[in-house]
Amino acid sequence: MTVALGALLMAGVAPAYVPAAAAGTTAAPAATETQKALKAAAASGKPVEVLGERTEFTTTYANPDACPAAAWEVF
Repeated sequence: MTVALGALLMAGVAPAYVPAAAAGTTAAPAATETQKALKAAAASGKPVEVLGERTEFTTTYANPDACPAAAWEVF
């Protein structure tokens, strides 16, 4: 890709769109659901459930002190 972009620039043709990776900049990765829950728990001071971690037998919470906790249901 870099060779093709260099050839276009040397020929005097500027591409209309240059992807961020080619431009040398990278976007920050999106926050995970757990990270979002930890941030919400810290802001509220209360545990927040991490819905993406829920299973048939467990429920995971993000605690305000940044420690994850899981609750197991036994049948």
